Amino acid sequence: MRALLAARRPRWEPEDTTCPPLGEPLARWAIGQILLSRLRVVPSYGFDLGPVLAHCLAARRQWRVRRVVLAVVLGWIAYRFPLGVALWASTAALAMLVARPPRRTLWRTGPRRRRFSPAWAGALVVVLLPVLVMTLRPMSRVAGEALAAVELSALAYLGVRVMDRLVAVVYALVCDRGGRDPWTGPRLRGRIAAIGRAQSGDALPYELHAGYWRFIGAGNALWHRSTISIKLQGEKDDEDEEIRKDFVAFDTDELLSAVSEDLEDLRIAEPPFRPLECDVRYVRGGPSRHWARLPRNHSGADADEHALWGRAPDESDSGTVVREYLSAQVRTWSGQLVITVLASAVIEGQELHFVVRPHVLPPLFDDVEEAVDPEVLRRISTFAQIPVQAVGDLAVLVLGWWHFLRWWAREREGTGPGEQLAEVPKRPMPTSLRERYSPVYTGDMHVAEDAVRHVTIVQSSMFSTVEEFLDHKGVDITEFKSQVQKIMTVIHAGDNNIIQAVTAGRDAHGTSQGPDTSQDRQPSRPADRDQSGRATEKGDEK
Repeated sequence: MRALLAARRPRWEPEDTTCPPLGEPLARWAIGQILLSRLRVVPSYGFDLGPVLAHCLAARRQWRVRRVVLAVVLGWIAYRFPLGVALWASTAALAMLVARPPRRTLWRTGPRRRRFSPAWAGALVVVLLPVLVMTLRPMSRVAGEALAAVELSALAYLGVRVMDRLVAVVYALVCDRGGRDPWTGPRLRGRIAAIGRAQSGDALPYELHAGYWRFIGAGNALWHRSTISIKLQGEKDDEDEEIRKDFVAFDTDELLSAVSEDLEDLRIAEPPFRPLECDVRYVRGGPSRHWARLPRNHSGADADEHALWGRAPDESDSGTVVREYLSAQVRTWSGQLVITVLASAVIEGQELHFVVRPHVLPPLFDDVEEAVDPEVLRRISTFAQIPVQAVGDLAVLVLGWWHFLRWWAREREGTGPGEQLAEVPKRPMPTSLRERYSPVYTGDMHVAEDAVRHVTIVQSSMFSTVEEFLDHKGVDITEFKSQVQKIMTVIHAGDNNIIQAVTAGRDAHGTSQGPDTSQDRQPSRPADRDQSGRATEKGDEK
C-alpha cells in the first residue's frame, strides 16, 4: 500500500541494479523492441527468443480479450443505467475543466503560485459532486443509478482481473510441463522464425557504454580488454647480438587460424581432466549506428555478411567500419553463464597489435526465476493472493486517474506560447532481451569464480598460441613474453568484475589491461589528466 501511495516509479534505466518490470511490461517491451522492430535482432547467447516472443503474443491476445470483456460489460452498464453513467461522465469532464488553469498572459513570465492546486480541485469535484447528489436526493433515480453503476463497474473490473490472473497462473503451470509454444498467426510465425535464424548470426554491433566499448548482446559487465603491441623483428644472432635473423612473413588470418585450432583443442581431454566446451567461430563487429542497414529477416548462413555491411572482403582492417574477430565462447550453468572472448590482430608499421576483449553475461535476475518457479506457482498462497492483487489493481486504477489529473494540470501550467511539446524522436538502437534481464554483477560466488576461471583459461590459451606461432616464424618473442607476464599477473577477483592490478611501472610499454577509458577516450579535462598522472606516479613508486 505504501508503494501505491508513493510517487510513480521512475523509468527503468539499463544502469539500474534492480530487475526491470516483469509481466505485461516485459511482453510489451519484447513485442515493440524485438518482434515489431525494424532493426535486425542482436545475437542471443544461451537464450532462445522464439518461445519468449510466442508467449508474449499469447499475453497480448489475453489483454485484448480482457479489454473486449470490459468494454462489453461497461457498455451493458451504460445501457442499463444511463443517468448514472451520464452523471459520472459529466463529473469527469467538469473535473478536467476545473483542473485546467487559465492561459498565461504575455506580461506574466511564470504561473501564479497557488496554495490549492488545480489537480486537487478536480479530485474534489470527482468526489463531492456525486456525494452531494446522493445526499441531497438519495431516493432519486439519478442517485440510485449512479451508485449502481459505480458498484457494478468495480465488481466487473475485479472479476475480470481475477479471471485474468487465474488464467495466467494456470497457463504458466501448463507451460512448465514442456508443451508446445502458444499459437501464433502465419505472418508473426514467419517473423519469429526469421528472428530465430538471425539470433545465431555472426555479426555484433558495438557501443560506448559507461565509458568503455562493448559488443551488444555479449554482456554488459565491466570487464577490461588486454592489448599487446610488439615490434616484428627476427631473433638476435648467437654470435653477434646486434645482428638479427630474418623471420618468416605472415598475415593476421594465419595467426588467428592457429589460435582457433588451439582453442578447439580445449574440448578434447581425457579423464581425470575435464574438457572445456569452447565454441570457436569468426564474427564481424560494426558500430551500432550501421546496424539499421542490415535486413531484419536474415535468410541464414548463406547470406554474405560483407555485402550486408557494405564492406568488400579484400579491404584492409585499418580505416574500415566492420572488422573481423575470433570469438571463443563458453556456456555453463545451463546457458545462464556465457563468457565470450573476442580477439583481433592487426599488423601495421612492422608492428603486431593483438587485442583481447572478454565479455561476461551473468545469469538472469533472481526475480525472473522466482516468477516462473513451478513450486511457487503451485502453492495455495499464490491463488489466495489473486483477489488481493485484484483489489490492488483497482487501487492502481484510481491512482492512475489521480496521476492523469496531475499530468493534465502540470502540462497546462508548464507550457507557454512558443514552447515545443513534442520530443525529438530518438534513433532506434539495437538491444538485447538477455542483457536487459541480466544483472551487471552476479551475486553467486561460484558463478563469479567460474567466469573468472573461464576467461583466464581462454586468454592464456590465446597468448600461448600466439607466442608459439611467433616463435615458429622466427620472431623475437622476448618483449611478447614480458607483456603477457604482466597481463596475466592481473588478479581477477571479487564479484565477477573487480580487477586488481598488482604490477605497475613504466617498463610495461605497449601493454595494457585496464578500462577502455584509458585508451579509447583520453582524459580531456585537466582534473582527469591530474588524476591519471597521480595514479601513474603512485604506481611507479610502488
